[in-house]
Amino acid sequence: MKIIRTSLVAILSSVLIVGCAPSGYHYDGFNQVPNDPCWDKAITSPGMIAWLNNTVGKDNGLPVQIQSIRDANGVRGNLLSYYGFNVNAELICHATLVTVNGKLISGVFTGTDPGKYASLQITWISDIAIAKRRAERDRLRNNKNLLVKPDLDNPEIQECVGKATAMEENESYPGQLWMACADRLGLLKSKN
Repeated sequence: MKIIRTSLVAILSSVLIVGCAPSGYHYDGFNQVPNDPCWDKAITSPGMIAWLNNTVGKDNGLPVQIQSIRDANGVRGNLLSYYGFNVNAELICHATLVTVNGKLISGVFTGTDPGKYASLQITWISDIAIAKRRAERDRLRNNKNLLVKPDLDNPEIQECVGKATAMEENESYPGQLWMACADRLGLLKSKN
C-alpha cells in the first residue's frame, strides 16, 4: 500500500507541476523548459555570442561584432523561404543584437549542427535585408497600381517589415505591411 501511495503522490505531483508551468514553458521531468527553443538560456549565452561573432565578414554573417542577444523568438521560416531565403536549419530565431558599440541590429539567425566533424553553421539575415527582398519580390518600387504608397526607405519601417515577415505576418495587398509598420511606429502621414 505504501508503494502505491508513493507512486500516486509522484504522479499527482508531476501532473500538478505540468499544470503550474508558466505561460510559454513546460516541464521535462522537474526541469522548466521553454516551449520556444529560442528562449533557452543557451541562445543568449557567451558561447552563442562567440559563434555569431565568428560569422563577421563572412557571407551571410554579421556586419559587426556583438556583445549581447535580446528578445529571441522562434521563427517557422515559411515566409522567409517564400521570399527566397535559405532557412532550412534546426534553429531559426529572430532577435535584436547589441553591437559592441551599443547599437541595435535586428534580424534572423539560423543554426545547424552538421555533426562532430564540422563546426556549427550559423547564418544571419538582417530585418532590412528581409524587407528589401520582400519589396523586390512584390515589385513595390516600380508598381504604379499599388493601393498604398509604402515608404521603402525609412530604416525603422524596413526593420519592422523584416521582423513582421520573419514572424509570419502577412498582408492582403502588396505594400500594406509597410503601412501597418508606419502606423505602429507613429509615422503614418495623414491623408489631409
